[in-house]
Amino acid sequence: MGRKLGGVTVHAGARVMSEAQPGEVLVSGVMKDLVPASGFTFEDRGVHTLKGIDGEWRLFALTAVDGNPRPQPVGPDEAQRVREKIAPPPIVQRRAGRLGIAALAVVVAVVTVATYLVFGPSPAAPPIAVTPRSLAAIDPNSNQIVADVLLQVDPASSQITYVPPNEVWVMGRAEQVIARVDVNTRAALPPAGGFGGQVTNSARFAGEGVVYGFGSVWACGLANRVDELAISGTVDGSVRVPGPPDLLARGFGRIWVASYGRARVYGFDPNAPAELVTARVGSDFSGIAAGEGAVWVSNGGDGLSMINPKTGRAKTIHIWFKRNEGGLPVTVEGFASGVGIGYGSVWVADTENGYIHQIDPIARRVIHSYPIAGRVQESIGDYLSTVIAADGSLWVTEPSDRTIVRVDPVQGTVLATIPVPFTPRSLAFAGGDVWVTVGSS
Repeated sequence: MGRKLGGVTVHAGARVMSEAQPGEVLVSGVMKDLVPASGFTFEDRGVHTLKGIDGEWRLFALTAVDGNPRPQPVGPDEAQRVREKIAPPPIVQRRAGRLGIAALAVVVAVVTVATYLVFGPSPAAPPIAVTPRSLAAIDPNSNQIVADVLLQVDPASSQITYVPPNEVWVMGRAEQVIARVDVNTRAALPPAGGFGGQVTNSARFAGEGVVYGFGSVWACGLANRVDELAISGTVDGSVRVPGPPDLLARGFGRIWVASYGRARVYGFDPNAPAELVTARVGSDFSGIAAGEGAVWVSNGGDGLSMINPKTGRAKTIHIWFKRNEGGLPVTVEGFASGVGIGYGSVWVADTENGYIHQIDPIARRVIHSYPIAGRVQESIGDYLSTVIAADGSLWVTEPSDRTIVRVDPVQGTVLATIPVPFTPRSLAFAGGDVWVTVGSS
């Protein structure tokens, strides 16, 4: 709008700001979803109606950064002194600045053209060779794999997590250690931890879960234990839960532990770990996520569990949708193979049917189902999938297709299908890239 910013985004931002209390930082659910695993801690402030904007908006307050609580607002006298120091530069300086920028732009353009004429276009970079047992980086600008880091562990179907400021951690279930990668240098770091693991079929394994939260990394450890690790990689302590831990999530001031053997989810407050919230879920779960007012667990053919984070009461949402078969609409029951939170909705991957389903967390039902993959599940284990929201899109692993699918969350259209020569598993967003674990098969 001329020299002024305008549009619905600016209007929505102003309305969200008007709901905030003094010193409070409020964001919308969409904004919160754009910064997953960033070290920000949010508290749900409920659903609001914003003046002049259709629909209901769930708002969140920023309460901590990297586990450190936000400072209290300054007093009125200090605030006045700060405001007095903020002054725009004189108009002459601003005009001179604009002229300087324009002149600089002309110089840069001339140098760029001259360089192109002398040296010609830069040769295309060779494609990255992706290896098994690795962590690959996808550039959202090009939808190309731009790095591949060999890991000291086999990631299999284990979780990965972004650890601020610049690392991704990958649980090694069989090796009982966590691989670490620096996302800036795209190089492997010394592994973290050293877990006793769990006895499964006469073999000892760690669980598959790892998540960053409250300034620490939490990982599935020996027997019924969740270990707390410092950013340096040392184990600082542990929390016992009633069942063997398998998958982890963070949200609502708690670490959430999904236990496959017990078909339960346990939530504990790191500051008061004895106060557990317990929920019963399906026996075939494949993923867990926290947000949009609940903890969500994908349960394969048993649908999606929606858990009240305060009471532990669980509700099952069955995934029914329609698709065309032979030119006729047919109602099909979906298979919940993974779950993620993003853009005000809950998203359920369905690799058995090659779809992703959008769940309205308030209405608690499927509102859209989008086809995203060409093939369906081929073998046991191929159905395990991951969904994350990053860079304005949804990213979904399709193990049977050996692809990562990028989806427009508004239209449901496939924006890109990125092939991987081996099985893609878990996803995380860090350092401006989407990172995916690549299995050994």
